[in-house]
Order: sequence, then C-alpha cells, then structure tokens
Amino acid sequence: MAYRVVLVGTDGSAPAIAAVDQAARVALAFGARLVVAGSDDAQVRAGVETARDVGVTDVGSRTLTGEPAGALRAAAEDDGAELLVVGAQGTTGAQHTLGRVANAVSHHAPCDVLIVVPTS
Repeated sequence: MAYRVVLVGTDGSAPAIAAVDQAARVALAFGARLVVAGSDDAQVRAGVETARDVGVTDVGSRTLTGEPAGALRAAAEDDGAELLVVGAQGTTGAQHTLGRVANAVSHHAPCDVLIVVPTS
C-alpha cells in the first residue's frame, strides 16, 4: 500500500516528537502529504518544522479541540488519512507502556495506525 496522506498527532512529549520524526520519514518515503495535528499551536508548528527538516515539502497543520483520541480519529477521517501516527505515551502521566491515546486510536481509527516508541 502506498500512503498518500499521513496524519501525526503531537503533544510535545518525547514519544510525540519521535512520532513526528517517524511520520515525516514515512511521508517522505511515499511522497505523501503530512498533516501535523495537536491541541497546542506551538507544538504543531514545531512538528511542521521537524517535518520540513526531514525533507517533507507537502506539510499541513491542524489544531485539534476536544478529547485527543476522538479528535485524531475525526481528523484522520476529515483529511482522508491512510496512516495515523502517534507516540506510545503522551504527557498524561500514564505509567503503562501504551498510552491512553495510542490505545484508543489503535482500536478505533479509520485507517492504519503506527505507534512509535522512542528509542532513548
């Protein structure tokens, strides 16, 4: 499958930053449009800059409102995303390996999901 639209969620956490980097690399490999989404404009802008640093030229952004997992699922549908990328754990303070948002989108996303676990 060739992805044409990749959506990545960010909250500025280390796993989310790793997810943005990986999503940018996937988008670059497939020549796909990358949409960086999050609830904080500064974090979204930082994600867009990361994607551009990786070499992605077709980068969009989206500011989300509401519950993160639901907002990401809705954004994936609205943007026609074929891949949704999230970090394994966000800033919610969850102590388990798979964070709440990653767990929720993995079960109910309208597209493929890539959950990124940072290596360091």
